[in-house]
Amino acid sequence: MFPADHLKSTEAGWIKEPMGPDFVELFRDQLSLKSFEGETFSLFMPLEIQGKTRNYNFIFTIKSVK
Repeated sequence: MFPADHLKSTEAGWIKEPMGPDFVELFRDQLSLKSFEGETFSLFMPLEIQGKTRNYNFIFTIKSVK
């Protein structure tokens, strides 16, 4: 899954813009990762099943980073 507002059309085709920081670099620095504790993000997902659309919203909270 990828948010539609992070897709850009270019002459070469579609590109994905980063959703957040470069996690590869963050994994090298535990203090940077700790800054995400307490943050929340959500995923909104409309699903069509047997012709009916149902909307689901999932909310995630980062409780701790180890």
